[in-house]
Amino acid sequence: MAWISGFPRHDSKTACVLVPNSNAVVQDLGPFLSGRSMLTDILPGSALICVSDGNAPLVDDKGFVFFAFEGNNNGAVNLERYHEKCLCAAGRLAHRHPSIAYGRARLMDLQVVARYDLERFVFDEILDQNLLEEWSGETIASFLPPPIATPCSDLEIITPLLGLPMRPVWMDHSTALIWKMEDGSVVVKTPEAPVCIYSPQDVELKSIVENLDMDARITASLLGRHQQEAQDPSP
Repeated sequence: MAWISGFPRHDSKTACVLVPNSNAVVQDLGPFLSGRSMLTDILPGSALICVSDGNAPLVDDKGFVFFAFEGNNNGAVNLERYHEKCLCAAGRLAHRHPSIAYGRARLMDLQVVARYDLERFVFDEILDQNLLEEWSGETIASFLPPPIATPCSDLEIITPLLGLPMRPVWMDHSTALIWKMEDGSVVVKTPEAPVCIYSPQDVELKSIVENLDMDARITASLLGRHQQEAQDPSP
């Protein structure tokens, strides 16, 4: 266990998803036992999220990586899946919420398996699929869609993907129904068009968002770093 007051201050919008490597003993990732079960700091399958320094974990001057974690020790029904745990841990890290669910470990005891966006709260990139699946006990395909060319309204392609986890973002039948997938892809259904999957950088999605009376925070959660590109496109 580690305290949030000991975490380095940061303004990074990117994070690393971590798992303990084969040399680490999970119980050694924190000096104190924590949680109601009082069994271990980090439960198997827990999400561990740390701030990125470029593409690597941020390391302090003593060689430690600080991270937020979520193992669903209390059995919450909305934290059963690995992507749900990652979302919870990432939100805790980004907003520095008071919690006992922070830890630290030496970089040598951790492996980066994915990159995570702390603005849109989605997976940016999977770096080690096998290790992530082994640790989480889930397949990537069970919560992340495969790469597709977007915009895509081909029902043969997108219908199987609509059964994957999605978060409702905008639910107004008169204007648009919008969901966000765990890789940041956006599912949109408007009254005048069929359901379509977009990437955040698609100009068509930006046009739809601009025409909605959407709070700036919701817009950022959809477009993230692509939002400024929409407002101030490069020549």
